[in-house]
Amino acid sequence: MKNLPQILRSTFPDLDLSAVTVRDDGAGEYLHRWDSPFPQPDDAELQAMHDAWHADAERLATEAAQLQEAIVRAGGARRLAALAGDYAPAERETWDTQQREARAWLADNAAPTPMLSAIAAGRGIALADLVAKVMANVEAFEAASGAILGQQQALLDALAAVDPAAADALDQIAVITWES
Repeated sequence: MKNLPQILRSTFPDLDLSAVTVRDDGAGEYLHRWDSPFPQPDDAELQAMHDAWHADAERLATEAAQLQEAIVRAGGARRLAALAGDYAPAERETWDTQQREARAWLADNAAPTPMLSAIAAGRGIALADLVAKVMANVEAFEAASGAILGQQQALLDALAAVDPAAADALDQIAVITWES
C-alpha cells in the first residue's frame, strides 16, 4: 500500500496523525499503531480506502491534465494573436489573397493580381516591390507562428506523456506550461 498517511487524512479529516504510526517494511505501508478515537480500519477497509483514493487521484490528475491542455492552447492562441495584433481584422482577412496573388505573380509575372496591383498603385510602389514585402511578411509570420505551434505541440506531448496514475502526476502536470 502507498500513500497511507494521505489516504487516512482524506478518509478521516479530523484524525490526529500523531496518534497513528505508519511503517513500511519494504512490502508496502501498513498501520503499526492506532491510538485514535476513530475505529481502526481493518485490512479490507484500508484496501478499499486505498483503491478509492488512488482512483480519485487518477481522476483529478486526468482533469488537471485536461485543464492544463486548455491553458496551453489558450496561451498558444494568445501568442499567435499577438503576432497580428497591430493589424485590423479587415486587413488580416486580405492576407490569404495577398499571399496567393504574390505566389502566383512569382510563378508567372503575367498572373492576375487585382488586390496587389491596387495596393501597389495606392502606395505608389512597383508591384515587384510589394510582392517582395508581402512574401517577407509571409515568411516572417510562418516562422514565428511555426515556432509557437512547435512549442505548443511540445507542451501537449509532455502532458500526454504524464501517467495520471503516477504519484507525482499533479506535480508533473503543474510544470508543463509556457515560459513567460
